[in-house]
Amino acid sequence: MSTFADETAADLPVKDMVLNLSHFVTGTPQDTSVGQNARARQDIARVSREELEDRYLRLHDDNLLLKQNNNTQEDKIKRLATKLVKLVKDRRRLERLATGEAVGNGARPGGRVRDLEMEEMMEELHEKVRGLQAENERLKQRLLVAKQQVQVQSRRPSPYRQVQSRVDTGRRRAREDSPSPSLLEEARAEIRNLENVTESLRGQLEELERDSDLLRDQLRRKETEHREALLQLQQHHTDGHRSTVHSNSAMIRLQKQLAERAAALTLLEGRFLQLQESLKAMKASHQALLDKVEELTGQLKGERLKSLGLENQLHNSNFSQIRTEEFQVRIGDLEKERDLLKENCDKLVNRSRNTNQKLTEDNKRLQIRFLEQKQQLEKLNERLAFYTTESDSGAGELSEALMLIRARKARQSGDLSFLERVEEERPTDTQSSVWELRAAHAETIQELEKTRGLLLIQSKINNNYQGELDALTRKMERDKTEYEVKLQHLAKLLDSRAAKVQKLQVQLKDAAYGTKHHVFRPDGEDEAGRLAGETEVRLERGENVLELHLGRAALSPSAPGSLFCTYGFYDAELHATPVVVADSGGGPDFDFTSRYVVRMDDRFMEYLHAGSLSVELHRAEGLGFRTLAAGQLGLRQLLEGDGEASGTLQLVGEQDIRTTTFPERMGSNTVGGLYRQWTLFHERLRVSRFCSPFCWIL
Repeated sequence: MSTFADETAADLPVKDMVLNLSHFVTGTPQDTSVGQNARARQDIARVSREELEDRYLRLHDDNLLLKQNNNTQEDKIKRLATKLVKLVKDRRRLERLATGEAVGNGARPGGRVRDLEMEEMMEELHEKVRGLQAENERLKQRLLVAKQQVQVQSRRPSPYRQVQSRVDTGRRRAREDSPSPSLLEEARAEIRNLENVTESLRGQLEELERDSDLLRDQLRRKETEHREALLQLQQHHTDGHRSTVHSNSAMIRLQKQLAERAAALTLLEGRFLQLQESLKAMKASHQALLDKVEELTGQLKGERLKSLGLENQLHNSNFSQIRTEEFQVRIGDLEKERDLLKENCDKLVNRSRNTNQKLTEDNKRLQIRFLEQKQQLEKLNERLAFYTTESDSGAGELSEALMLIRARKARQSGDLSFLERVEEERPTDTQSSVWELRAAHAETIQELEKTRGLLLIQSKINNNYQGELDALTRKMERDKTEYEVKLQHLAKLLDSRAAKVQKLQVQLKDAAYGTKHHVFRPDGEDEAGRLAGETEVRLERGENVLELHLGRAALSPSAPGSLFCTYGFYDAELHATPVVVADSGGGPDFDFTSRYVVRMDDRFMEYLHAGSLSVELHRAEGLGFRTLAAGQLGLRQLLEGDGEASGTLQLVGEQDIRTTTFPERMGSNTVGGLYRQWTLFHERLRVSRFCSPFCWIL
């Protein structure tokens, strides 16, 4: 294909082509603005052709991109518009369904799905048609460009084409190298192809339009059916709506009651949460007390173990004391034995001394006799020597002399034989007995020394034991006294803890369950009235009765007429006294008593503590009334006494009544006493403020 087959190969810009095309199509004269732009065209003519072509191609590409982006954005906008329309329609239908115009049955949801599918198919077909129309427009523009090129090329060539004109008319000069005749044929072939394509697209468009007409007809039928169903449903809904109108009023009343009950329930929940928090705090404090009691029990067990140890030590000390006493008895026995041994030793010493003296005396006596006999022997020997030396007697005489001497010696030896026996027997027995006695005496002395040492050691040990025993006894007595004091202190602490725990349990029970179930009867009621039960007030758990009595009023002289009082107590309804006509002599005597059944909770106690009762005096004027005076009655005095208070209330008016006073009496016939409830309230406040697991000081 030739390079001039594309529309971008044209010499002129798109805007100029459109202008020239409008001239060819409409046949109108050239616009006068062309002459005005001659100077701008002269400036353009000074630029080289290649640069102009480059600029043109770049601008053309940018223009095409912008057109494509514009087309895509328009398509997106159209799609979004259709989706928005669909969403709006769906929303309207859903709103109609929500308001009750359409109640779903078994056959309609399927038709609704089919309608959506048809609408989506129609939307896709519309998008295809719009795409084909855009393609057709683009092909038509190319066809016009091709026709313009053909017309430009079919012009007659000018003989002065080579001569440059001095005046620039604004027209583009044709390219010198004219295209070949094949370009026209190609353009015609392309035009024919485009016409064939447009014909086929027209056929498809007609088919799509026929399909869209069929779908529109089906959609109309569906819509008519849907309208009929909607009308039926609306009729059914109106019938149902009429039937539900009557129930709505009852439902509104029930909703109001439900709102009131919900408000009361929220109040009860708040109170329950407060009670639960106080219960948790009390449980925590109770747990802390139990832990402390366990700790004290552990300490008590430790003290008991210590006391058992001390008792064991005391028992051991008693045992050692018994052993000491046994040792002392043995020491006494040993001392007695020692005394006996001393006596025996003294006796033996005395006996040995006596025997020694006797033996020494006998020895001395025997020595004296021995010396005497020795002297006699010496005398005899001297005489014998004398006889032998001086006389020479014969052997007979000598033998006779010897025989005489022997006889004499025999007599002497017979007389001194006991000495030999004493010398042979007694010295040996006495010496051995003396040695035995000395050995026994030495052994006795050694035994006595050993016994004395043992006794000294034992006495020292006994003294040490006695000192330790005395120290242990003193320590045991001291520990015993400390233990008794500590036991008394722990017993007091346990009693106080038990009292506190019992008190907290009573508070918790009062807070959780309130007072007992009670039937209240006024004091001044007779027996018949009590039996009739007309004025009995049955009190639930935690409820009490409070009475308010208004007596005679003292008014200023400028306030005659029919008078009555109104007052509102706590959250009860407004009470009004009967209408009383004021006397000329004194004020009106209302003598009216109001009785309120109240629940003795923290809120009511706070109201009594800080709140007041508003009392207003009115004068009846026909069907209306006029407020004359008002005053505030403090309720704190109920808490300061025994549940009953009386006094005078000052009412101050604005115009003609300056001061109005009348006595009033308040009484509280409470179960358990109002003062007790106030005390419990204070205790609960104190517990809620200061009760914690670490608030007990031990």
